[in-house]
Amino acid sequence: LNLKIVDLNDLKKLFIIRGLPGLRIEKFIKNGRVYGAVKCYPALIEGEVNGAIVIPERTHYGLDVVELVAPENLRKRFNLKNGDKVSVEVKVDI
Repeated sequence: LNLKIVDLNDLKKLFIIRGLPGLRIEKFIKNGRVYGAVKCYPALIEGEVNGAIVIPERTHYGLDVVELVAPENLRKRFNLKNGDKVSVEVKVDI
């Protein structure tokens, strides 16, 4: 699930998070497709689902977009539509 950060304070927090040493997953190739390296940070989504924020090393999105991953489909779980707000608590030690 891709999220666009629209609140200035949340965007500032995202830049702080980007500078922290998250779990790094190196780039790899699967079935001939190259997947770039990412940093991951544990997160609690909507106060209910454990997942992670994934920040790719290279992306075609702006710096105000992050990806959430979880063991279940977040769009279905929370009945999300484009433009809906999502609560995300990033669990990192600063």
